[in-house]
Amino acid sequence: MRILAFSDWRVQPLDMMMTVVEAHKPDAILYAGDDIDRFVTLNRSLLFKTSNSLLELSYPNIEPIFSEDSKHLSPHLKKMLKGVSLPNNNILQRLELPFYYVNGNDDFLLFVNNTYYTRIHSGRFFVDGGHYKIAEDKKGEINAREINPFFSSLLYEGGPDEEYYVSDPSVLDSGIYAPINPSFGQFTIGKERGKTAVTGYGVQCEFGLQSKIKNKPSRHADIFLSHLPPLGVLDLSVRFGIDHIGSKELLNAIKKYQPRLVICGHSHIWGGFSRKIGDTVIINVSSQDRDPSYGNYALINTEDWSVELKTVEKKTIRNIRGMNTVRSKVKRKMRESTVSKHKETSNALNEIIKRLNPWRLKASKNFSETLEKIDSLGVDTTTLKERIESINWDTPRIKRRISFNPERHSFVDVETGLAQGLEPGKLWLVGLWHAGEVKQFVIPDHKRALLKYLRENRITSLVSWTRYDSKALPPLLEKAGIEISFIDACQRASNCCAWYTYRLHELYNALFGDTLSDDLIPGHIAGLYADHLIISNKRCPHCPPKKEMEEQIKKRNWVDILQMIEICKKLWNV
Repeated sequence: MRILAFSDWRVQPLDMMMTVVEAHKPDAILYAGDDIDRFVTLNRSLLFKTSNSLLELSYPNIEPIFSEDSKHLSPHLKKMLKGVSLPNNNILQRLELPFYYVNGNDDFLLFVNNTYYTRIHSGRFFVDGGHYKIAEDKKGEINAREINPFFSSLLYEGGPDEEYYVSDPSVLDSGIYAPINPSFGQFTIGKERGKTAVTGYGVQCEFGLQSKIKNKPSRHADIFLSHLPPLGVLDLSVRFGIDHIGSKELLNAIKKYQPRLVICGHSHIWGGFSRKIGDTVIINVSSQDRDPSYGNYALINTEDWSVELKTVEKKTIRNIRGMNTVRSKVKRKMRESTVSKHKETSNALNEIIKRLNPWRLKASKNFSETLEKIDSLGVDTTTLKERIESINWDTPRIKRRISFNPERHSFVDVETGLAQGLEPGKLWLVGLWHAGEVKQFVIPDHKRALLKYLRENRITSLVSWTRYDSKALPPLLEKAGIEISFIDACQRASNCCAWYTYRLHELYNALFGDTLSDDLIPGHIAGLYADHLIISNKRCPHCPPKKEMEEQIKKRNWVDILQMIEICKKLWNV
């Protein structure tokens, strides 16, 4: 049996998963939680909930079935609901496959009349472009309150002097709920004639970042399906402070019952990684909840219990290099038109800026037309158009030679803790390539050796892939009175090579093919470990030894430098 497993499919398009299913044709699908409302099919009933009331209604005609304390819809809300059409995902019907899932820590759940319900569409509904949420007015009627979609967390502030209020401002679970059928507890996966059944155990978790599991496994199963990872395994997180956010109860259950596999998510930074606890393989199949919308998933063959970890990419135009530059130039034009009182031109420019909003680009069907209008204003979009076109190319198009000879320059790549907003994280490793040799300096231990090396070799300029290195290194150099200029190789490469992304490893793979070893940690994991273990000089019982992590990050740094040099040499030798 072939099983497809994934989790945390938040910004990834549902059609992208359909493409994965069609390509691999699995026999069953396992989903490890978060945003399970995206997979809900509305077909029989809904719950309308405020902090004080609960009302069950039929769907799609939205007529009351059951209510607590005789609560009812206000005439105002009844009138609004006549014009409401709730988006109804039929993804499960389209899959036509056994689909087993558990909730994530971001999934609000209710258990009413022996049925589980999950909150849909963040509890909102939409009428005539307005965003509304279910609320309770002072008459005790269930009504609608218009909200600002970007500040919905402020919904519950206020008191009884306002038209709508709740008795407890901390309650955030109001909204519209749809019925679901999660696989909590023991279940059988894809029964097949003549074959031994594969068993699963679905783990329910609480709501919130610090959530715990609610039904720890109480028996052996082939697969434990849990949103939370086991404590200390693929669970080191950074979003709300660097810490391990896995479940101790799940860890103990794994050690006791030794399932073949544990499929989990939650800690997005570890999506696409696997580890072992004894003979049990732990797979984190979560995906990042930011652009670019890469999707991680696993293919499991139960014949030999082999596992393939894969990634699928959705190429979008939101983050293409040069988009912000064009947007800034259009805004400048708009300011000039406003000053000149060209109201008609100013309004037209304002509409273009709206279309250039990163969160609207994906849905814009007239983006080519928008670029033509921008061209007519005197803002050149030729390069941007070419990069957008390159999404459909097989390889980058090299148009001209890079503007510096890499053989005559030194290269640098630094490793820090995780970046602090716009500022670099704390510097701890400097990798230098000079005269055909790579040297690495740990900071502060090798600070004097680094400064001595720069002086003795009369290095006055350094090539780095981005401006990050040129921000992280200068404070150390300035204190020593060393003046060094920096060359931004990424910017230079983007001027002579047309491609939709200029991230170092992705451009390298496009030019040379993917040659990285499987044990090479990615840059974001390097920064995570640096902050957690190395810079803080911390000993963690769950993490690999500090010395081992140092060597892993040094290897990552070494590869980054060599890839940067190879790219620059290729672009020089055209």
